[in-house]
Amino acid sequence: MRTMVNLANLLRDKGDYKTAEPLFRKALVLRRKTLPAGHLDLGYSLVNLGILLIDTDRPGEAEPLLREGRRIFQKALPQDHFLIANAASVLGACMAAMHRYEDAEPLLTNGYALLKNKRGEKDKLTLRACHRIVDLYREWGKLEKAAAYQALLKD
Repeated sequence: MRTMVNLANLLRDKGDYKTAEPLFRKALVLRRKTLPAGHLDLGYSLVNLGILLIDTDRPGEAEPLLREGRRIFQKALPQDHFLIANAASVLGACMAAMHRYEDAEPLLTNGYALLKNKRGEKDKLTLRACHRIVDLYREWGKLEKAAAYQALLKD
């Protein structure tokens, strides 16, 4: 199963969404059938599929999956765990994609701050979270805030 998920992640990262999506969906179905409801691997599958759905302009489909994945992480992990922060950041990106900027902002900024604290400012998840904030503020027309976060990416 992990091999399937790893392949799906690789394909998604390369932009091959058409091939990656059925793999993510199959992994999610299998994990729902074989794992207890709050298992971390189920959370991973939900967030991974949610990312793909955002990337393919389907944030409305992604939102419930991301909320469920985040809840799983929140119940199973310490509140300052990086997986919770990453799930919040992805959910924030989802909200931003639906033009729900006020909902997105605290998810994105809090997720970024925690990722930066736990993983460091040069970690790939932290950098992605920062990019999401830049995107939010640009879309929202808050260009000064976008520039402040963009400057953090140039170091």
